[in-house]
Amino acid sequence: MAAPAPAQNRSATPYCFAVKDTLSVFARPANNAATGDRFAVGDIAYATTNLPTAVVQGGRSFIEVAIYGGNKAWVPQRSTVDGAPILVDLSTNQCSNPPAHAAGGRR
Repeated sequence: MAAPAPAQNRSATPYCFAVKDTLSVFARPANNAATGDRFAVGDIAYATTNLPTAVVQGGRSFIEVAIYGGNKAWVPQRSTVDGAPILVDLSTNQCSNPPAHAAGGRR
């Protein structure tokens, strides 16, 4: 599947994260709102805004990201298992020039 384009940002500079663990995509920032879509390890998740839009819900922090067809979704920042970061900030250069395989795909 083709890579989604980054969503419109408040700034022209994209903000993105490396995905460090398989990551469920949520329709809203809530643990019970998973869509069945996923990011895989090594994908790049693009925030919809720069600085990223974050919401804490149920004790868990979620970031709004761009997905397919110009849509938006939410992904958690940390693992529920051990609290380790799932999303790791990337540099502006890495966001502007991602490798071809970098964007999330439907799994």
